[in-house]
Amino acid sequence: MIISRKLIVEQPNYDLEFVTEKTNREDERRTYIKGQYVMMNRGNKNKRIYEEDEMIPAVESYIKEYVEQNRGGGELNHSSNPDVDLGKLADKIISLERDKSDPDFYIGKSLILSTPSGKILESLVHDGVKFGKSTKCLGQISESSDGYNRVRSPIVLLVDNVFDPSVATAFVNGILENKEYIISDDGRVAEAYNKLEKKLSKYPSRHRDAINEYIRESLEKFIKSL
Repeated sequence: MIISRKLIVEQPNYDLEFVTEKTNREDERRTYIKGQYVMMNRGNKNKRIYEEDEMIPAVESYIKEYVEQNRGGGELNHSSNPDVDLGKLADKIISLERDKSDPDFYIGKSLILSTPSGKILESLVHDGVKFGKSTKCLGQISESSDGYNRVRSPIVLLVDNVFDPSVATAFVNGILENKEYIISDDGRVAEAYNKLEKKLSKYPSRHRDAINEYIRESLEKFIKSL
């Protein structure tokens, strides 16, 4: 099934703790992040609600397909597209479990990576700079009369490391939500759609017939790739 979804990021959760661990004396000390990574059922500052009947399957799928495969993580700040930028990855999520004491949250634990972005994040931790964890999802926005929009058909992409909630709000409303991504549940269509979009951003000719033929061929290739 193919669904059109918006790219959605949220206000960060600042309720985090940082732990430095090492296995033995010879090992390098590694820094970990622990805290609330995902919130459900409650209205957030962006006036959105992720209801558990939609969000639990999305998070559990993310755990199975990404966290358990050593592919789940967070970038240093939100990017404005659904692709994971390996150059911005700062931490790897090593566990993500529903909070037994407050089931509206998933509690995560991440290892801060030794990447350039990870080194920056680790420096922020050691220097006492406060930052938060913020989900980045693809989903549909369903308006409601109670003042809160519901997020439908979510797909969790990352749980990023972000700094300023006021900037995050402007970034979400001003940039991330002005574009829709066509994506199937296995993620293949997003890539095909992005290729189509880039291809149609410029034409090899100004002649009308040539342009029409170029569009037709591009659309045929897009359809075949689905």
